[in-house]
Amino acid sequence: MLAREVGLSERSLFRGFQRETGLSPGQWRRQMQVLRSLELLADGKSVTDTSLEVGYESPGAFIHAFRQIVGVTPAVYAQRQR
Repeated sequence: MLAREVGLSERSLFRGFQRETGLSPGQWRRQMQVLRSLELLADGKSVTDTSLEVGYESPGAFIHAFRQIVGVTPAVYAQRQR
């Protein structure tokens, strides 16, 4: 695990990450996934293909996370980019 490799406990690594970024590792990962998905959707990728490419197991979970962060569904976002 990364924490062991850098000589920290998991908890210390987690706290340091959160202090530096203002986000938990999970929150940061979701935001990075959504940022990448914005690019893919703007390039014309389908919502299903985008959700799988950024690591979601289902389009429904991706749509839910995307809407929470962006405020609209991926389909609405993609349509506005055209």
